[in-house]
Amino acid sequence: MTAITTLPGATTTDQEDKVTGLGKRPVRPIHIVATVTGSVLESYDFALYAFFAVPIGKAFFPAKDDFTSLILSLATFGVGFVARPFGALVIGAYGDRAGRRSAMMLSLILMGVGMLIPAILPSYATIGPAASVILVIARLIQGFAFGGDFGPAISYLAEGAPPNRRGFVGSWQLASQGIATLLSGGIGVSVAAIIGDDATQGWGWRIPFLVGVAVVPVGMWIRNNLPETHDGPIGEYKLSAEFARVLGNHRKDVALCFLILLGTTLPFYLLAYMTTFSIATLHLGIQVALWAPISMGIGNLIGALAGGALSDRFGRRPIMVIPRLVLIVATWPLFQYVVTYPSMASLLIATGVLAALNQMSSAVCMLVVGEVMPKSSRSLSASLIYSLGATVFGGTAQLMFAWLIQFTGNPISPAWYMLLATSLGTIGMIMIRETGRTREWV
Repeated sequence: MTAITTLPGATTTDQEDKVTGLGKRPVRPIHIVATVTGSVLESYDFALYAFFAVPIGKAFFPAKDDFTSLILSLATFGVGFVARPFGALVIGAYGDRAGRRSAMMLSLILMGVGMLIPAILPSYATIGPAASVILVIARLIQGFAFGGDFGPAISYLAEGAPPNRRGFVGSWQLASQGIATLLSGGIGVSVAAIIGDDATQGWGWRIPFLVGVAVVPVGMWIRNNLPETHDGPIGEYKLSAEFARVLGNHRKDVALCFLILLGTTLPFYLLAYMTTFSIATLHLGIQVALWAPISMGIGNLIGALAGGALSDRFGRRPIMVIPRLVLIVATWPLFQYVVTYPSMASLLIATGVLAALNQMSSAVCMLVVGEVMPKSSRSLSASLIYSLGATVFGGTAQLMFAWLIQFTGNPISPAWYMLLATSLGTIGMIMIRETGRTREWV
């Protein structure tokens, strides 16, 4: 590979400054790290809740049976998605008006607050229904912050990248989900190994949340030192006019982006559900189940970066579509393998392979969501499209997975639901315009 002095494949010449659109302040690897660190923390929190849905349900939503407790916990997980579009609207627009860095700082501060609450919140047994209400509020704060971060972050990464490396640099946004999944799973496994299954289910699940809170000040410090990539008229921004412009001139792109998000979101949350699936359906111990997010994290990270790099060479559409088609073919056999032979080995293989395929395609899809939108409203548009898609398709995913298994009695039924969604999403990937050959991001 070419030696990295600024961004991969970049130099510090005036010619590059003109290409990136950053004047004399090109984005460097440390700035990528800063952007990704904040995104990792925000994905880390959502991943933790998904992985620890069973003990969180028992702590804050006690019920006569474990299934009801789990459903209430998963419904609260979905509440966080409800707030995402509002965060996208407020923070995303703020990123177009005041700059990408300011928006990313705001979202990170809010995420720290939302992460602290479940870490220290007394259980239902201690303070009664107030515990459930406060947890819902925490999920709303977390969702608001998460929804507002995507647009500014993906805009920042790709606006600061040389055109021939935009796919690879932009893929770090989705690669951050792989890092977050890997970290949350690794910390969860470590906690369970040290204090045991019973203690982890009882109170130890709070420790990974506290670890995340402790890292927030570091993320704030490094994000605060970012150069700004937004070169528009700071402060001169009319939200209604930008909405009208996007919806009027980009109706087809917006519709196809939503279809694409249907195909990318459900597979991700099905894989995030594998920990709960392993405990509640396969009846594996929590120490085994928590290896699923580690496998998922590795697959996500490798798949996302490989997809971004390949899209710079071969174009966006082939790298969106080909891994997606392989994913469609591989999903049912791999799920059947896990259900027939439930073990750590089958769990790790199935989760890792499916995660790599999904994220290889998804990383490119998320970049395209930003590339097809105008720069003047890219932060808002990308945040809102991503957040609405995640709310509609991701917020109900884990609840739907649990209900399908209970209703049909078939542990593989969530895979069929995912296959339908990803097949429809693939149609959108085929139809959306190719953006990988565009030299300037306008």
